[in-house]
Amino acid sequence: LALEVKKKLGYKLGSPVACFTESMRDKAALVNKNKANMNPNNRRAYSIISSMIDKKISFHKIAKYLNDNDFRTSNNCLFTATSVARLIRRYE
Repeated sequence: LALEVKKKLGYKLGSPVACFTESMRDKAALVNKNKANMNPNNRRAYSIISSMIDKKISFHKIAKYLNDNDFRTSNNCLFTATSVARLIRRYE
């Protein structure tokens, strides 16, 4: 109802440039990377992961250990072998 009133009054709704530019994507990726690097969940998990890697434990078993001990990713998800590998790459 409110949008119909705006339209009748001649307002242009929406953005004439409703697409992301490459620089917008780059900036968003940088912001997300910085947030992930500073996330306390990631830092705590990495300290456990690094000690388990030294013992030659597989990524899958590390992920299971983290999940069993109530660790979560920066997005509050369960760990997978892939997320463990990504954390290792991020902090090394």
